[in-house]
Amino acid sequence: MGYTTDTGDFELWLLPPGQYRLVFHPKINGRVDFGVPAVKSEVITIGLGEHFEDFRFKVEAVRP
Repeated sequence: MGYTTDTGDFELWLLPPGQYRLVFHPKINGRVDFGVPAVKSEVITIGLGEHFEDFRFKVEAVRP
């Protein structure tokens, strides 16, 4: 469970320990476009009770 904002900030709660990768699909004309190749972050390893802040995930401009 989580949420996003207009600034791109997001929070995810209660993730179990493990490895995760953030995947970005652009929103074009108000809809997420899965036809555009996804941008993927590096793999993130989260331990039990670990907390991350200010993880930077840069996405270049996407043109439809």
